[in-house]
Amino acid sequence: MTPAFNSAAPYSISGTSTLEGMHSAGFVNTYAFFFLSMAMLMLVYMICATRTNVVYVTIFFSLVVFFCLAAAAYWRMGVGDKITGERLVVGSGATLFVTSLCGWWVFTAQLLDSVGFPIALPIGDLSHLWDLQRNKGNFAQDVESSNVSDN
Repeated sequence: MTPAFNSAAPYSISGTSTLEGMHSAGFVNTYAFFFLSMAMLMLVYMICATRTNVVYVTIFFSLVVFFCLAAAAYWRMGVGDKITGERLVVGSGATLFVTSLCGWWVFTAQLLDSVGFPIALPIGDLSHLWDLQRNKGNFAQDVESSNVSDN
């Protein structure tokens, strides 16, 4: 949200009050769709992360949960249910705490690896689940490798 665009003011009764517009039901309900679209994007990222490691899958899963809870919170606040909306905001904050813990875990693992520390933190490598050579019968043939061998 760029303040210079003043996207909230048209939702106010006067049409010029940004603060009033940000608390209107129309703006809050509309803004919830931003969280919903981000949840869909994080779902795609989570599916793609299954090729890397468990920590990234956990990060993106917790972000999917966060954005869904945030959208639900805004929709509840849009209909005037402040108590449920605030509880959903607290729940979404808790999922962001899980996200940040996982982020620090993978950051620490990468730092320890980059300096050659003798202890490696486990991140749950998932790359073996997608190996085309080991699971030849389970997946369609890789298009790029078949083109290389044809030339």
